Amino acid sequence: MSTIECDSCETGPCIDDQIDMCQGKNKPLLTWPDKIKKWLVMSGNLTQLKEDEMELRKEIAEQILDGKLKGTKSASFGPYTMTATGKLNGKLDKDLLKVMWKDMTAEERKCFKFDPKLVDKEYKNLDDKSDVHRAVELKPGAPTLKLKALKE
Repeated sequence: MSTIECDSCETGPCIDDQIDMCQGKNKPLLTWPDKIKKWLVMSGNLTQLKEDEMELRKEIAEQILDGKLKGTKSASFGPYTMTATGKLNGKLDKDLLKVMWKDMTAEERKCFKFDPKLVDKEYKNLDDKSDVHRAVELKPGAPTLKLKALKE
């Protein structure tokens, strides 16, 4: 483990793996490989934390809801009250829905909402002069990163 000098820290030089805990105003900059290593560790930790949090959340909710899958119930623990809400999510069989649609009553059809969605593949092929562009707002999405080991 090496140290990186940071002259604004009162606690002394920063240790490499604790550099993000630097108390100085002029935090030392990470090198490009160090940024990738740090992202890789953080990404792995985040994935595991999300999985662990969801598992714990489900356990707590199951206990508070007495095993019921749907509904809301609260439980007190010392000075805290926690409210758990169980939900059931529906997934449509779109092909079957298309076949059934013509035979549905108006009341049954009200159960479904059709939202327009942009089809990127088709939109990219659209002529630049198309009036459709007025209805589409393009903004940067979250970047994706993939790290692949080089063959030795």
